Amino acid sequence: MSEINVRMAEAEDCGLLAGYIRALAALEKQIELAKDELETPSDVPDDLEERLRRDGPGGKGHFQSLIVEVDGNPVGMAMFSIAYDAVIGAPCVFLRHIYVAEGMRRNRLGTCLMVALSRLARDQGWPRIDWHVRRLDLDARVFFDKICSDSFNLHRLSYRIDGGLLDQMAELPL
Repeated sequence: MSEINVRMAEAEDCGLLAGYIRALAALEKQIELAKDELETPSDVPDDLEERLRRDGPGGKGHFQSLIVEVDGNPVGMAMFSIAYDAVIGAPCVFLRHIYVAEGMRRNRLGTCLMVALSRLARDQGWPRIDWHVRRLDLDARVFFDKICSDSFNLHRLSYRIDGGLLDQMAELPL
């Protein structure tokens, strides 16, 4: 049996995280192209590692990550941030990305990341974990449905403004 370990990412892991994010972005693009529904592509910046170092562990702390290792080798990550929910009066976890290397999938490593994140949330007093799943990512939807089968009972939609629309919104008069 292989030894599985989940640990918090450190500043030294930013190159590893950047590699996982690039692989995840390529996977998402493949899914969208296969379904003929390519969203406006958000290209991964060339200086991603530097941005992660600036904004993540050891930097500004805008995000945190868990790294899952098998026999001491990193094979995946969960990237998250903390957002305050004023309705319940508590900070909550927003899971932004979860990724397991292709050859290591279907070995419960994604579940290990979710268990570790749930334990961290509970231990820190963060009462909830929220996340989004791309509509077309059927593998991710199957994975998350096993964890939280009533996700459609939330009756929520996700919205986003970015790029040119963000600029347009910022230029509107108050």
